Amino acid sequence: TDDEDVDIFQIYTIRLQDENKKKLQARLTKKGIFSKVYFNPIYLTSFYKNNFHTSHLPITEKISKQILVLPIYPNMINNEKEKLKTLFPNFLINV
Repeated sequence: TDDEDVDIFQIYTIRLQDENKKKLQARLTKKGIFSKVYFNPIYLTSFYKNNFHTSHLPITEKISKQILVLPIYPNMINNEKEKLKTLFPNFLINV
């Protein structure tokens, strides 16, 4: 690779069933860990609905409801990493 090419990791995307996503997001919030749903289908926004003819894409909509984005970035402190590291195995065992 070129010396000027640098990867920047800022989010980690996971996919869970709807009910598990809600449980995990609630648990993350309780532990003070930010998570967000970033990937809503763009064609469902009012701009696209008002300006373009859009199709119904049920698979896209289903997957967008299952996606959760977790924080990951180079200057995460060890405490934040440990919270994430210990939270997931316990959550996945109890799903």
